[in-house]
Amino acid sequence: MMKQMRENTKVILWIVVVAFIVTIFAVWGLDLQTGSTASSPNVIGKVNGVKITRQQYQNVYQRFVQQYRASTQNQQLTYSQEEFIRTQAWDNVVYNVLTSQEIRRLGITVSDEEIVFFLRNTPPPEVRQFFLTPEGQFDVQGYEQALNDPEVDWTALEALARERIPLQKLNDYLGAQIHVTESEIQRAYELEAVELTISYARFPLDDVDLKGYTPSESEIQTFYEENKDDFVEPDRVRVELLQLEIKPNAADMDDARFTASDVYDQLEDGDEFADLAKTYSDAPSSFVGGSAGYIRRGLRDDAYFDALDAVENGQLTKPVATEEGFYVLKRVETQETPDGVMEYNALEILIKPTLSRQTSDSLFTVAADIREQALNLGLEEAGAAHNLIVVKPDPISVNGPIGEIGFVPSINRFAFNETATGISAELRDDNTIYLVRVVERLPESALPIDDVRGEIRDIIYLDKQNVLALQKARAFFLKAKSSDLETALETYNLPEITTEPFRGSDNLEPFGSYSPIAEAALTVMPGEFAPPVESGDAYVVLKVEERGELDTEDYKARIPAIRDQIRNQKIQAYVTYWYDRLKEKSVIEDYRLSS
Repeated sequence: MMKQMRENTKVILWIVVVAFIVTIFAVWGLDLQTGSTASSPNVIGKVNGVKITRQQYQNVYQRFVQQYRASTQNQQLTYSQEEFIRTQAWDNVVYNVLTSQEIRRLGITVSDEEIVFFLRNTPPPEVRQFFLTPEGQFDVQGYEQALNDPEVDWTALEALARERIPLQKLNDYLGAQIHVTESEIQRAYELEAVELTISYARFPLDDVDLKGYTPSESEIQTFYEENKDDFVEPDRVRVELLQLEIKPNAADMDDARFTASDVYDQLEDGDEFADLAKTYSDAPSSFVGGSAGYIRRGLRDDAYFDALDAVENGQLTKPVATEEGFYVLKRVETQETPDGVMEYNALEILIKPTLSRQTSDSLFTVAADIREQALNLGLEEAGAAHNLIVVKPDPISVNGPIGEIGFVPSINRFAFNETATGISAELRDDNTIYLVRVVERLPESALPIDDVRGEIRDIIYLDKQNVLALQKARAFFLKAKSSDLETALETYNLPEITTEPFRGSDNLEPFGSYSPIAEAALTVMPGEFAPPVESGDAYVVLKVEERGELDTEDYKARIPAIRDQIRNQKIQAYVTYWYDRLKEKSVIEDYRLSS
């Protein structure tokens, strides 16, 4: 028994070591010495001078890939998915380093007693999973025996505890900044549980007639000067680039055609369509046995429907070449709609041509050759030699699109990496390889008034409408309070609108759920009016007609859960704010595209 436990413990400790290296490496194994340059090719970035090595980043990236594949049950990742995971991995690295630095700054430490308490009372999930009873519960006794075994080296687990305890202390420190009041708890409960009926009047901004008013040039100029900081062109970069399309070649097309023919032969031999669709088809319909349902021309290539027209109900078509790939179809039936349009009910299997590794390697070899030529001759001449035109989009901003190309993360990272010079390495997205050159860096600058005059004119006009709509709503509110709702509605020629009973969490048209209208209604008693409330593009004055009683016993019972919910929401928002501020004050250098 003990021998088997010791063998299990070796496996457990190895898993702990892997988890420790991958997820909690902010201090342990990190070079905390600062330096001035990324002289080593193994250094792919710095956070406040702390070097990030390629291996550290790859460890996190590979763990995220494993988690993504496990959650999606998809072993093949697209380039966009890989790019997303790279971004998440880098953000995780940065977060770990900044968190570690903040722990040091705050002087958070760990005592041996705290480590012992942690190991004995809060073993991490990586360990707990190996100490389970037959019923699936944590085996406290078995875990205690392992801990007390003198032949087991728990150094790795102690190191893990030494990292996780400060993180927990930091979480506790941040959580201590959050307070939940009794009024917040009661309001949250009331929004979920208290039933309301209200009458209201709306004062839309669009109903305000400014009688031909147009902001003057003097007003526009004054507004611009007082709000110049709101009209700023952010840092931008002007780039030029070459594009090399990533697409299957003739051999890849032949492979797809052969697969489609093989599928057709299997169907002819009597294999089930649904089984083959699940195995082979690249169409979304593969999840429903290949059934496309009733569709009409325009939803697929004409060749798709021409092939269905050429067979009878229940018959197969031979592979049909379309822009998407090769379809093998089985016509189920057709019908004509009342407006005379023919609809086809068919089963489909789509075989898309896929880029082979050989084709991919060949394309990147060509791109590398073009880059070498561009380094010597420039992008224009290198592109011309391969019938490629240099694209010169308008200056791009951080996380902004690149002209008609759209947003390509790798290009943006390269463009806004201040160390980037010359021609980039081969960058890519799912469909294209790019070679990029930074032409000019444009620092943040105030937009000329001529560029924003129309926008300012609209803002001033809208502000005027807002003020007048609010004034009208306030006047209505005072009239209703001094007389009654019916008199106020008649005075302002407005219809009376009374809701059905609702709760604040309900989707009340046109205000939605958890709206300011519901919150305002909960602040007044039945028969009373709430002052004007802004809701979308209008101000609303409401009267509470009926209000349900607060279920005191239910409320008391739910207080702990509601408090935890509000607290968790506040902590999440505060931690996000705290981390964003931490990043703003930090120097984060990303060399991934230039190292």
